[in-house]
Amino acid sequence: MPFSRCESSQVPKTRSSRRPFVAGCIAVAILVTACGSGGTAPSSTATSPTTTTTILAVPTPLELATQWIAAFEAGDVATFQGLMHPDATGTCLKCGYDRPETAYFDQIGEGTRDVFDSRLLALGNGSLDAVCAADGPVVTCETLRSTDFGHHTADGEPTQQWNATFELTVEDGLVTRRIITKNEGVEYDRGRVAGYETWLRQNHPDVHADLFVLGTILLTTVEQFEQHREYVPQYWASR
Repeated sequence: MPFSRCESSQVPKTRSSRRPFVAGCIAVAILVTACGSGGTAPSSTATSPTTTTTILAVPTPLELATQWIAAFEAGDVATFQGLMHPDATGTCLKCGYDRPETAYFDQIGEGTRDVFDSRLLALGNGSLDAVCAADGPVVTCETLRSTDFGHHTADGEPTQQWNATFELTVEDGLVTRRIITKNEGVEYDRGRVAGYETWLRQNHPDVHADLFVLGTILLTTVEQFEQHREYVPQYWASR
């Protein structure tokens, strides 16, 4: 427990004078109201500092998973990655590749995939429309993606929507495991992204090479994401 050390105050000792008492009284009388009257030492009161401790409640697995999904939808990579344990693992089952579960934050691991998916979803004003339920530390979120960059019918209705099941294991207030157990549909319409690239090349050729390479939209850095957020609304407005 924090404590403070209090210094006790002492009354200074008065050095006796070798001069006659009367002379001493005359001299002292100039400073006090009565000669020879007993003085009372000033009292000192020490106040100990008050220590306030704030205890932050650890979110439940369901609450933390909900925060993770919301940050993912917003393209807020710093937040959803900040909710994950540094040694978290992840993989995607039935995702068109055979990759073992590995460290989430590997350069070519699941963390990189989520950075791209999250930012592209946000650029398309997208949503995962997630429905989550917790079973102990494991939270299962059924999602159905909608995005302006997705496939749409001639009437503008979304089609071929990507639906996936996220399993987030939460321990001690952090996600320690992110698994996609179901993966159906199409994440985005490459034709729509290609249309955006064509518009960008024609209207902003100076930045095209920084934001696309070989037809692939680049969303690796915050700077690229912010530039796309500036140009994508202009593209939709021009259609």
